[in-house]
Amino acid sequence: MTTPEQVENRPTVGLVDDDAKWLAFTAAQLRRDGWATVEYAAGEAMVSDHQGQFHVAVVDQKMPGLTGLETVAELRALGFSGPVVLLSAWLEPETLAEAARLGVMAASKVDQISFFRVMDVLLSQTLLTHQSAAEPS
Repeated sequence: MTTPEQVENRPTVGLVDDDAKWLAFTAAQLRRDGWATVEYAAGEAMVSDHQGQFHVAVVDQKMPGLTGLETVAELRALGFSGPVVLLSAWLEPETLAEAARLGVMAASKVDQISFFRVMDVLLSQTLLTHQSAAEPS
């Protein structure tokens, strides 16, 4: 597994999805766009490894074990305060309401163009945050 320190200080996105092909495709695309990535096949793995491993989380909603929103709730309870994008092919009103309560952006897996646009904005914001933090006071 690649850690953030090993990837030239690029912001890191943690990705979790039980669909290995989607996970590999998305990780490759995000790396091409400037992110470092850490991939997980289950929400439980992401929760247990979250400490300092990623700046932004992208979680699939429908997975065996913890759902995406359950994963987010556990990450938040452990102190993860970074941006989170919830992905699902079917975004139901109840899911959107719970996502909003947790401060999570929701995106459709079907509309990948919009998802990658959201990730471009998050990359810019994360880079600005890290540059500001690195500047001497």
